[in-house]
Amino acid sequence: MTFIIIDIEQGSPEWHALRKEKIGASSMPAILSLCPWTKPKTLWSQLLGVIPQKETTPAMSRGTTLEPLARECFNQSTGFDMKPAVVVSIEHPWMMA
Repeated sequence: MTFIIIDIEQGSPEWHALRKEKIGASSMPAILSLCPWTKPKTLWSQLLGVIPQKETTPAMSRGTTLEPLARECFNQSTGFDMKPAVVVSIEHPWMMA
């Protein structure tokens, strides 16, 4: 699969706007009806702006805070040098990671 890297900071207003136009891993549990907190129609309504995005929960904040540490642990254990990136598929422009 080929992709392009988008020069955008994760968490920025531009990043949040891009997420409303694409499907990423965070949306998949709701799309597949596997998320206990968000149903597919709710996600669809949030992405279209019909209803507000859900509030950031303490667990979501914790995940954001711990992401750099998790990435560093991964890098040390694998020898890779992974860095945050926003990528969009060329074959499937609706798909991002």
